[in-house]
Amino acid sequence: PLLMGKILLVDDHPHIVRLLQMALTAEGHEVISACNGLEALEKVEAERPDVVILDVVMPELDGIRVLNRIKSDPAFCDTVVVMLTVK
Repeated sequence: PLLMGKILLVDDHPHIVRLLQMALTAEGHEVISACNGLEALEKVEAERPDVVILDVVMPELDGIRVLNRIKSDPAFCDTVVVMLTVK
């Protein structure tokens, strides 16, 4: 059986978020999104997603810094993070 979960999509390109959101929602996942690293950290705290799909290159706070902050927080160190880039 497939495991359904809450997924946080983080990307500064709205079309990428929409495409992934459609595909993941069709598979039964709850999908929330953020458009930058700062918003991502807020949503991780507030929404407690099972998985974070995180763009590497973003303005303000890049994906590597967001990943480091998530993994350094004991409350979220077990959160699955998938890094995504079009580069």
